[in-house]
Amino acid sequence: MKQPFCGWHCWLSASLWCFFGSLQGMFVTRNSRPNIVLFMADDLGVGDLCCYGNNSVSTPNIDRLASEGVRLTQHLAAASMCTPRMASSSNLNRDVVWLGGSGGLPPNETTFAKLLQHRGYRTGLIGMALTLKPSSYKRGPFLLFISFLHVHTPLVTKEKFVGHSKFGLYGDNVEEMDWM
Repeated sequence: MKQPFCGWHCWLSASLWCFFGSLQGMFVTRNSRPNIVLFMADDLGVGDLCCYGNNSVSTPNIDRLASEGVRLTQHLAAASMCTPRMASSSNLNRDVVWLGGSGGLPPNETTFAKLLQHRGYRTGLIGMALTLKPSSYKRGPFLLFISFLHVHTPLVTKEKFVGHSKFGLYGDNVEEMDWM
C-alpha cells in the first residue's frame, strides 16, 4: 500500500539540506568565498517540500532560497536518530553509530565548521547542536548553520498554522518552519 508523502526517507529519516551562497556580485571568481547558510531539519524528506515537487504544503520561502541558491539532492541522513545523524553530518569523515551521552564529538574531531574557520570564515549555529563553540570573530565570509527542531516529533505547531496544509499536522509543521 502506497503511503502519501512518504518514500525512502520513512525508514531512513532524511535531512533537509538547503544550501545557498549569498554573493556580492553576479559571478563567482575562483578566489571568492561566498557566505554560506545551511539549513537542516530532522525527519524531513526530499519529497516534503514544494521545491522538490510536493504540492500538499506551501513553502514559498524555502522554495525561493532553493531557486536562488544551491540545492543538495544527494545527501542522505546518516542515521534514523537525530544525535548520530547530527554527528556524522558535522564531522564529514565517518558515520557515527552512537554517541551514548558522550557530550558530543571529541574535541579533536574535524568538522566542516572547523575547516571553514581555518579558511577565514566566522561560524555560527542556531538550533539543535552537538558541538561548535563561539570563536573569535573577524571580518570575512561566514557559515551559519541552522538546525530546525521542526518536523521532529513531537510535532508542536502554532495554532495559526494548524489545518493549513493538505497533509495534516506534519504538513502544517513544515509550513510553519518555512515562515521562520
